[in-house]
Amino acid sequence: MCMNKQCIRSFFISVQFGTMTSPNSHGKSDRIPLCPKVVEKPQMERVISGWNAGMFIMCSTIGSGIFISPTAVLAGTGSPGMALIFWALGGFVFTLNAFIYAELALTFPEMGSDYVFLYHGLGDLPAFIFMWTCLVFESTSSRCVTSLTVGLYTCSLFWNNVDFMWEAQVVIAILTLGVLTFIHCRGTFEAVWVSCLLTYSKLVGVAVIIGTGLYQIFDVYHGLPVEDWFQNTTQSLDGYVQAFYATYWAYSGIAPSVTIVEELEQPVKTNLLLAVGLSMTLVTMVYVVTNFAYFLVLSPPELLSSSAVAVSYMNKALPTLAPVMIFFVICSTLGTLNNTILSVARLLLAGARKGHLPKACSLLNVSRNTPIFNLLMSLFLTIPLLLVGGINQLIQFAGFMSILFGACAIFSLIKLRVTQPCKLKTFQLPLIVPIFQFFVYSLILSYSVYCRPYTFALALCLVLSGIPVYFIFVDRDLPRLLVSMDERVTCFFQRALNSLPEGLEGK
Repeated sequence: MCMNKQCIRSFFISVQFGTMTSPNSHGKSDRIPLCPKVVEKPQMERVISGWNAGMFIMCSTIGSGIFISPTAVLAGTGSPGMALIFWALGGFVFTLNAFIYAELALTFPEMGSDYVFLYHGLGDLPAFIFMWTCLVFESTSSRCVTSLTVGLYTCSLFWNNVDFMWEAQVVIAILTLGVLTFIHCRGTFEAVWVSCLLTYSKLVGVAVIIGTGLYQIFDVYHGLPVEDWFQNTTQSLDGYVQAFYATYWAYSGIAPSVTIVEELEQPVKTNLLLAVGLSMTLVTMVYVVTNFAYFLVLSPPELLSSSAVAVSYMNKALPTLAPVMIFFVICSTLGTLNNTILSVARLLLAGARKGHLPKACSLLNVSRNTPIFNLLMSLFLTIPLLLVGGINQLIQFAGFMSILFGACAIFSLIKLRVTQPCKLKTFQLPLIVPIFQFFVYSLILSYSVYCRPYTFALALCLVLSGIPVYFIFVDRDLPRLLVSMDERVTCFFQRALNSLPEGLEGK
């Protein structure tokens, strides 16, 4: 705050009338209401160490897919040996992708991930469209499905037939979202600690699978003979594209993970690069060895016919441990859900910084420095969709959006390399790496369009629906009535949640 007399006088006048001016991203002054409390300046704290960042990335990447459904890679490749090669190849390719996101995060060390990268690389409108689709469709439907998966497997621990227990699954899903949201409201450190704990549980579950597989090798191996591991390998390019598409979903998770860059302890560059390198290397090893263990116990037809591979694996290898494996699947899904909640709250805060969302989304609790308003908003956007049901189609839309905006983020890096080469000096990969990754994303997106053209067309319509919203509510000055309502809502939640807009001090 400027310390000349005129600025000090203006500040106390603004406090007297309950407002304060703050420049937005367009250089204009916004009137931001203040609560009459003495508080310290709220801001996000650097409380995440390099080790915790690595655990966070692993928790986002290792989802329930490795426990539930790794059948698509086998279906595409045709043989266990080629499937393992694709798991290793996918690990290498998407480790490069993780370093691309690390380069973008170090160049623009702000929370928001893809949103921030699109804002700086492609402009205001593409960034808002990403925000719109993520807030209204993608992240909301993702949280619904993930929380319902927790409900499904929790019910399966106690009942055999869970097909008619939809209400119980929804109740468990809502309780799960509520508990995790409460933990995030307590603070970033607590949320990351839970993420680390759930990552350890995932690794224990994987260790159980691998240990059981080694037992099969040395004692009672009855799986496919080693010489037949490449038998029936597909000769179809379409099959290989399908397998690579499946590995994309298994290794995806780096995009929301780098949103924590603003909360990393110093030195940020060293911590982020070590976290990305070590976590992705370990994830690749885990995926390859876990799938190898699956093939030691399950024949290809058994694996292809299973909807929950890890559970089928345990039912055949060690039936008494099958409930334990279900518990690890639940922990894995909880970890993914926990990280999604954290990343969405930061995305909303980033949108408020750029003037794309109401000022209430910039509120931070003054004692815990957490975006409690964003966390509660995320929760209350998800619950109605859980109660309504019928979200499978929306999940397919979200999948297309994720691939599309991932390609756009990589393209923004290529564009910045060409147009602003002096700006990208913190950490640089060879230019061929983002070009290759853009080709990979284009291949995956083309395959998605080829398989489901009508779904892609509907997803594109949902994406483009953000354009009129942008020109009506963002690109032009709002009516005084809406501005007044925004200020009143912001002031109400400031008092209710003991919060202030990020970076402001109240007196």
